[in-house]
Parts: sequence; C-alpha cells; structure tokens
Amino acid sequence: MNKLVPAPAMKILKTVFLSILFLSFCYSTNAGTIEDAMKKIPRANAGSIDGVIEYIKDNASSDRDKAKAVYCWITYNVKYDVKKFLKDKPSNSKPEDVFKKKLAVCEGISNLYKEMCVKLGLKCEIVDGFSKGFGYKTGAGFTEADHAWNVVMFDGSWHIVDATWGAGEIRKGIFRQKFKRNPSDDYFDQSPKDVILMRAPEIAMWQLLSDPVSLKTFMAGDKKIAEHFKNPGKTVYSFKDTINYYLGLAEKIKIPEYGRMALKYNSRNSIPLAFGIFRQTAEFLMQQNGKLEEKQFDSLSLSVKNAIDLLKNKRSVRSAVQEAIDKGLIDAHEMQSGIYLLKSEYPRKRMMNTNINSYDSLSLYSNQYIKCLSLVVAETKESENKKMYKELNNDLCEMYVALYDSYSKFFKLETNPRKQREIKKEMDAQLKIANRIAMEGSNCAKLIQQRK
Repeated sequence: MNKLVPAPAMKILKTVFLSILFLSFCYSTNAGTIEDAMKKIPRANAGSIDGVIEYIKDNASSDRDKAKAVYCWITYNVKYDVKKFLKDKPSNSKPEDVFKKKLAVCEGISNLYKEMCVKLGLKCEIVDGFSKGFGYKTGAGFTEADHAWNVVMFDGSWHIVDATWGAGEIRKGIFRQKFKRNPSDDYFDQSPKDVILMRAPEIAMWQLLSDPVSLKTFMAGDKKIAEHFKNPGKTVYSFKDTINYYLGLAEKIKIPEYGRMALKYNSRNSIPLAFGIFRQTAEFLMQQNGKLEEKQFDSLSLSVKNAIDLLKNKRSVRSAVQEAIDKGLIDAHEMQSGIYLLKSEYPRKRMMNTNINSYDSLSLYSNQYIKCLSLVVAETKESENKKMYKELNNDLCEMYVALYDSYSKFFKLETNPRKQREIKKEMDAQLKIANRIAMEGSNCAKLIQQRK
C-alpha cells in the first residue's frame, strides 16, 4: 500500500484512521447496552424509584429500552420472598415497599414493574393467571390464579414480561428451599407461544394469540398445545380489539367485566367476578351516598346475592386465598344488610305517614317493613357482627311485639267473629315469632313475658 499511496497522503490516511478508531471506541463505550447501564446506576439515583426512573430516561434510547431497563433493575435487585411463598403469607405488595425492601413475591414484583413503566410513560398492565411453576404437578387443575406478570406496550404492540421468573428460581437446599438469583433475558418480551406452555392468563386476551389455548389444553401439556397450533380453529380471535374494548371501559364496568371474562375462560375461577361485583356495588353506594330509588335496591341486592353464591361454596388449598374468600363473604353479608336497611326506610315511612285505621291496612304496610327488617337481621348474623346483630335482632323482636299490641286493639274493636278469628291468629303468630327470636335477658324477652 505504501508504494501506491504518496507519503503525505499516507500520513493523512493514518490520522483519519486513528480518529475514526478513537471515535468508534468512544461511541461503543458510551453506547453500551441498557443492561450494562442498569448495572452502573449511581448511588444518587439508586435510593428511590424516581431516581432510577430519571437514570433510565437519561440512558434509554427507545420505549423498548425503557421496558427492558425496568426489567433489569428488578431482576438484578429484587429477591423472591421464598419464606412467605412457602407459608402462603402476604409479602410486600406496594411498589414503594418492594423497591425499598427488595423482597416480594410475584404480586409485588408485577406491581413494581407496572409502577415504574407508567412513570416512564409506558402503557403497562398486570396479568393474573395460572402457572406450571414451582410445585406444579402435570395435569393438575386450577381454581384460582397463582401467578402474576406483566404486559407492556412498545413498538406499537403489547409484549409479555415476567420479572419474577426472570430474576431466578427456587432451589431445594439440604434443609429448605431458597431463592437463587439468576437474572435471565428469557422472560423479557417472551413469545406468546412460548409463554402459554407454562403460564395461562385468567382472561384469554392476554395470551396475545389469535387462536387462544383453552385451559383444558393448557393443563394437558406441551404436546397438546403444539397440536393446537398445528390445527388452528376456523374463527380468528382478535385479541387486539378485545384489549382495546376492555381498556376503554369505565373502571366501574371494567372490574365485573374482568370477572365475567375470567369465569368464561375457567368456570371454576369465580373469585374475580364475585369480588368485582362487591367492589362495583360498594362504589355505587358510596357515590349515591345511600340515596337510591326503592326499585334500585332490588337489583343491587340481587347482584350481591349472586356474588355470595359464587363464593359460599368456594374452597381454596391456599390459606391466604381462603382467608380472602371468608373475609369477602363476611363483608358481602354486611353490605347486603346495609342495602336491606336502606330499603326498609321506604315501607317504614309509608307506615308512619299513613293513617292506619284498620287491621288490613296495618297488615299490608307492616308486612313490607318487617320483611326488610328480617332480611337485615339475617344478613347481619352472617356478617358475624355480633354487637350489631344483637341490637337489630332486639329491634325486630320488639317490632313483632308492637304489632301484637296493635292487632290486639283492632281485635277488641272488631265485631265480626270470622274477622276476630283471623286477627287472633295473626296476634298469636306475631308473639310466637317474637318469642322464637328473642335473646335471653333482652328487653324484648321481658316484653313478651308481660303479654303471656
């Protein structure tokens, strides 16, 4: 080459070559991967979520990089809470707690992932579902979600991320199981067809597949899943349209809709719908401040009853889930009691504002009120609020005694023997019910004794 290029030109070429080499070296040093950048977070940024977010913004060149950076931070820093997982006890779940303590199970990890992504301006959702993870036995069924991961939007589409599984795995030690950190890229932007081999979302749209795999096929194993993809169904499922529809719903509608979609995918998974109905009803009652038309109470009480029916025979092998179910049922009965109590005001006011001058009119108005009050007492008993139950039961008992007294007056005024027998029969029925529900030592028990 020296023979073909004049000396001055050769000198210039060497200078240019060295400059390019230097620039290339500098560029490669400054433009390292986002994974490398996340291993070098300055101490000034590392102490808070917002600090890490600012660092990511300064170092990520795309939305994909941002999503990957959050994944890296979690898989490098957050440890899986094996102790709480094995004891089926709640671990840290709030993003701030998970960030500070760096210890959580999948719920807390997926919550933190979403929190950080949203702060970076990314659309991100939590996906609850069924997994064939630690302890799973092939062919075993699923009655409720046992794992959580995320979907995040970048490059115009949704991508699946599981920072829990990406951080490492549970390994059996000599005396106990322990978490072994082993950060892996395998669970970032994982192919939907690979994901469904080990994890199935509660609602089919988050499979991100145009031909979703049924729960039955998912439980049957890899071979059946592979056969499913070789012989796709004739109907194409638009998961994109379903996701857009779902995310576009108002929050009060979205919650029970999620439950319905979950129940459609797994008929044994009734928990999301039941709790969705409870939450929707509670929020509606709070918004209305208890001021509803009488007819609205019937639809509300029917919804709560349906939710109670979904849960009352539900049993979970996981103690934490069973505790949530039991607590949910108690709260639901308390809610139902409140609905009936509010409804009872309407017949009570009618009874108070009406000039009741006959046995028939008293029977008509009192029956409506006492029916509502009886439902209030029954639901309060189920809610296990013993103090409230005792008070309401005594009120109901005294109401029956008061009706006995009122019927007695009409009995004395009545001259028709047939009507007298009818009223006397009703009087005896009121006192009999009061005697049956009266608690020992209560004021109502004393009133009954006085009338015998």
